[in-house]
Amino acid sequence: MASTNLKVNVVTPQGPVAQTNTDAVLAPGRLGQFEILEGHVPYLSELHAGVVTLGEATEKQHFAVGPGFLEVEPSGEVQVLCEQACPVDKIDAEAAKAEVAETSAKVNDWKGSLDAEYRTLKARLDWAQAQLDALKISGN
Repeated sequence: MASTNLKVNVVTPQGPVAQTNTDAVLAPGRLGQFEILEGHVPYLSELHAGVVTLGEATEKQHFAVGPGFLEVEPSGEVQVLCEQACPVDKIDAEAAKAEVAETSAKVNDWKGSLDAEYRTLKARLDWAQAQLDALKISGN
């Protein structure tokens, strides 16, 4: 039987999204995906929009997440602190597909400077794509 000794909190500015015990956390870091297992040293990493998967040998839970941070505290507790987070069962696939279609064309055709307007548009695209990726990974 798999250990579930990792206490994980997924939190956004709007409040907690998930609080659970699991055996592993797979997250989208700045340099690519990384995994946290029981006994991990204290750690802090920037998160990019993508998919956080809780569980490896245990039942997997998938979340679309926006940018943020993941911290492994000295106690071993894992904090996933992000702008947005949504479990796959709450994702509106049609809305995410429509957002990707609308924003990807605008991002690809962007001719202006890479200012706040562009970064906001790119963040919308990344969040919508993260939702679609979470659905795909989960098999939905």
